[in-house]
Amino acid sequence: MTPWGQFPDPDTFYHAHLSALMLDHGPLFAFPWLDLTSFGQQFADHHYLFHLILGPAIWAFGEQWGTQLMAPLLALLTISALWTVLRVLNPSETWRRTSWVFVGLTLLAPDFLMRLLLGKASPLAIGYAIVTVGGMLHRKSILLLMTGMLFALSHGGWSLSILIAGSMLVADILASKTMAEASWIKALHNAPWKPLGALILGTGIGILLHPNSATLLQFLWVQLVEIGILTKSGTLTLGQEWAAASPSMILTNLTPLVVAGLTALLGILFAHRADARPTLVGMYQRALVLLFPVGLLLVLTLKSQRFIEFLVPLFAIWIYQIAQLVDWTKYRLWLREQWSRCKRTPRHTLTVAGGLIVLLLPLHHGWLAWKGLHTGQRPFDLYAPVMQTISERANPGDRVFHSSWDDFPVLWALEDRVKYLSGLDPTFLYHADPELSNQVMQLTLDSDPPDAWGV
Repeated sequence: MTPWGQFPDPDTFYHAHLSALMLDHGPLFAFPWLDLTSFGQQFADHHYLFHLILGPAIWAFGEQWGTQLMAPLLALLTISALWTVLRVLNPSETWRRTSWVFVGLTLLAPDFLMRLLLGKASPLAIGYAIVTVGGMLHRKSILLLMTGMLFALSHGGWSLSILIAGSMLVADILASKTMAEASWIKALHNAPWKPLGALILGTGIGILLHPNSATLLQFLWVQLVEIGILTKSGTLTLGQEWAAASPSMILTNLTPLVVAGLTALLGILFAHRADARPTLVGMYQRALVLLFPVGLLLVLTLKSQRFIEFLVPLFAIWIYQIAQLVDWTKYRLWLREQWSRCKRTPRHTLTVAGGLIVLLLPLHHGWLAWKGLHTGQRPFDLYAPVMQTISERANPGDRVFHSSWDDFPVLWALEDRVKYLSGLDPTFLYHADPELSNQVMQLTLDSDPPDAWGV
């Protein structure tokens, strides 16, 4: 949980204040506060449904406190979605308990847990991605239709669900051809085209129902392509979330699940399930189908570390499926046999090492998540004295010059009668006016800045 009265991410101030404005004025169709940027010139509230969801809590507790209270509730919805998908993969009572173990291992990923609790729309997006995986596996077209619609209304990353579903369709075709030995025609015919089509149709409906549908796609082009893909890290000072993830960062988040996966692979080698061939083929097909979106998210995470929040739960679902290929009763007997053959000293060493791993790994990863949520905190009243002085002197429509685009949400939440220079991402100003963007960067970052009045 984040410290009370503080947000770890400045964007949370933006979401809270926009939701509060929607309570008073309804959906926003313009954003004059950033009129120099493409964010203001082509505005679309790409988190529209998320802001509606925050509304009741903000009405009851205020914009900051209401948003902070909603963060763990939305995180709980995401966790419930993950548990449900795991539960449906194997409805037996034994695996029902095991599904909670995998949920716990997933929550040990520090960056995943941190993103769930930032007070932003991430829990909704992650939840929709998880439901997309479950819907494609079980070919639930109506579920995917609703998921696509809600995703498009809630978060600008709805295209990710289509990529995930598309990768699963390709994997399904390959699995049918290689594992079930079906012909290409049969593999193509039996592929989950209808569920994918339902997801795309639902997304289209969501876009049409969006109050900013006229500008949404144009806005998302800058958000997803200009910022997400054509990242100008060499030109602009971007947020850390758009930086490439290092292999060590990915491994740190996946370590508990990797340990579970290696344990399962060892079990497959020495205690493979002895079911009928069609049953085993179906299980291997499902594992291959789940591997493709995991690979997709791994590539995206190597490009931008923000995708780790999607990679972790999908990786958990994949490992959970692999674990079902093991005869765990047979595996336990095999492990006991190997244990009995161990000499006393190695046995004690393994016992101590295993105990330390079980004890220290959760503590270490929990500390990393706590550190992430408690680093760079911004109190609700940050800049309040400064903005009070500005409010007493500024007229409506005056522009406030601030040195960092990252400060905009905090300032705007305190005073929305004035305009600002840049905010939410520096690419928005650069996209609208590269020359002005460069001048602002020189003024705020260079050791020998130009004349401020000239800018």
